[in-house]
Amino acid sequence: MKKLASNTLTELDKESLLLRCVYLFYNDKTSMQTIGHKLGISRFRVSRYLKEAEEKGIVKIEINDDKLVYESLACELQEKCGVGRVIIVPVTITMEEDLVRKMVGQKGAELLTSARQDFTIGITWGRTIAHMIESISESGLKVRRIVELTGGPGLIDAGMPTNTLATFARKLLTHCYQMPSPIIVSSVEIGRSLKLDKSIRTTLEMSKTSEIAICGIAMLDKSSMLFRAGFIDEDDLASLKAKGAVGSVLGRFFDKDGQEIDSEFKERVIAIGFDEFRQIPERIFLAGGWGKAECIRGLLRGGLASTIITDNITASELA
Repeated sequence: MKKLASNTLTELDKESLLLRCVYLFYNDKTSMQTIGHKLGISRFRVSRYLKEAEEKGIVKIEINDDKLVYESLACELQEKCGVGRVIIVPVTITMEEDLVRKMVGQKGAELLTSARQDFTIGITWGRTIAHMIESISESGLKVRRIVELTGGPGLIDAGMPTNTLATFARKLLTHCYQMPSPIIVSSVEIGRSLKLDKSIRTTLEMSKTSEIAICGIAMLDKSSMLFRAGFIDEDDLASLKAKGAVGSVLGRFFDKDGQEIDSEFKERVIAIGFDEFRQIPERIFLAGGWGKAECIRGLLRGGLASTIITDNITASELA
């Protein structure tokens, strides 16, 4: 006697098909296409049965990973803030703030070393940036050049050693174009004059060709590098706050919407402008430490950042 062909047999009832789909997919790790072939049904029906099994509680999926909460928060912030990438570094509220900066800097180093080769990096000064540079392994990444996006800070402390940029250039086997000027000069006239200097003008123009910018962010208070280095004083802080300033990047002061404050500092700063900065394809901000949520909101509203690396406590304040 001949065996009947499989397509002449009566199909299994729906419950049996559903349960077999569940067993083959979750227990045997069989693909939906293969399951469909085995059971004589379409891949679409397999998918529909698996979904129905979840809805009925036959299958309960649990994800056991403590880091999931941070990844889900990052996805939420990307959607809410319209930013290309949010990376969250898990910390605790009891940590020293410099340790938080160090951990954020390390994550910045990881992201940077995953980038493609042969590009130009634009960089600013900052303690978190110094930690990032410290974390990068030698010869771990090859770039075309490094360009300073701003003048120098004048004051160098233990968190920002004098050889930071030299170390960065050595590790990346490249050379660095420095901005031979203070980040903020003492008058509008000096600022306009210095921007006409050939070496400064060349570096400013070169900074616009950066493909990746790596920057820190500062709150408008006495912890700011600009305040500690003597570029601004208490009267300046009060005046800038009265004008609506919430923070500074690139030596420039911005409001809650990420727009540069109209003050004489706009002419006194030696740095790439916001409009040119927004043209850089990848703009990474390392924003670790407490109290920076308002600053970060301004950055995002102003379209200044494409990537934010921050700690989970700050990220929760942004949510």
